[in-house]
Amino acid sequence: MQDLKETNTSEETETSNENVSDETEVSDENVSNETEVSDENVSNETEVSDETEVSNETKVSDEDVSDETEASDENVSDETEVSNESEASNETDNNEIEESENDLIDDDIKDEDSDKNYYISEVRLVTKIFIRMILFILCSFIYIGIYVISLNRGALEIQTKTINSFVSVIMYLCFGISFLSLIFLVLYNAVPKFKEAFLKIKYKIKMLIFNILDWVLILPLCTIAASICFCFFFTLGSVDGSSMRPNYSDGETVFISYLDHVDRSDVVVAYITIQDNVVENIPNYVSIYPEFYIKRVIGLPGDTLTWENGYLTINGNVFDESSYFDEETIQSFRNYSSYNFNGNFKYKEAGEVKTSTVIPDGYYFVMGDNRNNSRDSRMIGLIPSDNIIGVVKFRFTSSGIKGA
Repeated sequence: MQDLKETNTSEETETSNENVSDETEVSDENVSNETEVSDENVSNETEVSDETEVSNETKVSDEDVSDETEASDENVSDETEVSNESEASNETDNNEIEESENDLIDDDIKDEDSDKNYYISEVRLVTKIFIRMILFILCSFIYIGIYVISLNRGALEIQTKTINSFVSVIMYLCFGISFLSLIFLVLYNAVPKFKEAFLKIKYKIKMLIFNILDWVLILPLCTIAASICFCFFFTLGSVDGSSMRPNYSDGETVFISYLDHVDRSDVVVAYITIQDNVVENIPNYVSIYPEFYIKRVIGLPGDTLTWENGYLTINGNVFDESSYFDEETIQSFRNYSSYNFNGNFKYKEAGEVKTSTVIPDGYYFVMGDNRNNSRDSRMIGLIPSDNIIGVVKFRFTSSGIKGA
């Protein structure tokens, strides 16, 4: 029993020792495990802390580097901007200098151009003044030539007094300006001081002289044109007397064409002279002629003709005059007729009086519409064709223009 107890006691002791050892081992294992865990934790913490510090340091260093980089970039950009601004300012200054120099050059060029333009305009203006003066002189000579031709043609005597007066006033003005212009041109070319004095006159005054000459020149130019028309193409005449009544009254203005062909029943203006017409039986004929007559053409070359008791017979037939006479006028001629004509024509050829029963070539027989009070071919003979100035186309009356 005692052995059993001792055995049990030893067993218990062993068991307890095993337990203790087990516990010790467990505790040691736990301790070791805890130690390992703690070491791991510490190492982990140390690693974490190291990593954190490193990362923080890295971040800080990166931030510092980035800050420094940004700062340096900013400094570089600032320096670049400053340099760009300075370059830009320099370029601007250079451009301004160049522009100012160019402006000065342009101003000089403009001044030179303006001087040249002024000189050119001055020369042109003086030339224009000279041309106007020369035109006045030419107009004067042209008008003198037209005047001489008109005198020979008798056109001036046909024209109305109003036209003659108007033309005369304008041409006298033209003659005066022409005379002054001629003196001026002679002095300008012959006397240097006169030329210098004229060139020193202000531009505005020269322009005024030019404008006056230019406007006044219109009058003689128009007068020359009108005179050419009145001399060679047509003119306006005034009826004087009652020999063409009832169709034409005293004082009426008529349009006379120089270019129309003369035909029967035409009203014409004839130039009557002592040399070309048989006027010796007209009282005081020497003081009357030459004179212009307005008459109606009745007989043509080759015609035979009589006027007796108010009846007009041409080539053996009674001629109907109702185209220009009304019935009352025709009847009045038949009731009372004077200055009958028997058909024996008189005319002058080379100053010699001749007679014929047939109208010779180059001659016309004319009578006034007022048959009982007209001095015409019945008294002064046939009219040479060269002495017929023109044909009356229409007349101006108080009621308007009427055909001839």
